[in-house]
Amino acid sequence: MKKVEWLVFFYSIPSQPTRNRVRFWRKMSKAGFISFRGSVYILPYSLDNFELCQWLTSEIVNSNGEAAFIKTGSIEGVSQKELVSLFKSKRKADYLQVERCLELLETKIQSENISLMQTKNAKLISQIDKLLSELEEIKRIDFFPSPLAKTLNDRAMALRTKIGNFEKGVHDVPQPLIKLRNQREYQKKIWLTRSRPFVDRIASAWLISRFIDRQAKFRFIKRQSVANVDRKYISFDIDGGDFSHVDDLCTFEVLLRSFRLPRKALRKIAEIVHELDLRDGKFRVPEADGLYEVIVGIRKSGSDDHGCLEKGMLVFDMLYSAKS
Repeated sequence: MKKVEWLVFFYSIPSQPTRNRVRFWRKMSKAGFISFRGSVYILPYSLDNFELCQWLTSEIVNSNGEAAFIKTGSIEGVSQKELVSLFKSKRKADYLQVERCLELLETKIQSENISLMQTKNAKLISQIDKLLSELEEIKRIDFFPSPLAKTLNDRAMALRTKIGNFEKGVHDVPQPLIKLRNQREYQKKIWLTRSRPFVDRIASAWLISRFIDRQAKFRFIKRQSVANVDRKYISFDIDGGDFSHVDDLCTFEVLLRSFRLPRKALRKIAEIVHELDLRDGKFRVPEADGLYEVIVGIRKSGSDDHGCLEKGMLVFDMLYSAKS
């Protein structure tokens, strides 16, 4: 087994307000920490995990708590094999929970007649997409990858295809489905969009850099089409691009569906972006006009494309925090 280094994290926080304790526990659980012997938590070392520990330490101290962490090659009295086993057991439990939900859906679909299935199509696809998103979250913190990940993903995708076949039986003209993408294939990419970014492009770039490709780099072009553009770039919100409008969906919504990101806060932001970009009255969100004025102000501030994008993404950071 390859030698693994570890991050050992210690912290304490006042019992009140309770929301702070819950907030940090959720963040650590989501990041993949394993509780180890009381108030000690561990993670395998990586640069991202090291930076996460730095950030958590700062946040806890700012909340009147105490925190510290160390990087070590071993923990006295516990073998590397035992530590790895702790992480594998935890992730296995997470995968099995998804499997139980998937089995319920499979049983439900097998027991339904076709006509009833057709009326429930959209809801079932939404449930499967939610499971696929949960799988992606588990894989993100599956530091010692389990074969269950691929098995469950394949089963969920097969079930989604089966439901899609029921849908084709309902519609004379098949409705376009958003192609599902594997997030791991879109890492450390250069993302291309039109210059003078506005709401949909800024929001999409924010979504890409925060939830899809954390090391994304952005480039801009003046023309509207991706014709003759180097295919090493991933294009968005450009006619004919990799990710752009589909039917009545704006680019931000297409990215959400393509990468299975059904988080509640992101869906709320999607409604705002949709309203500002398409103005079709589909969503009535009171904060849309306020956000529009802020983005207009950023655009008029004299910043270049990158500066405009950077300022706009900070706005969406705050909006996401407000909606979370």
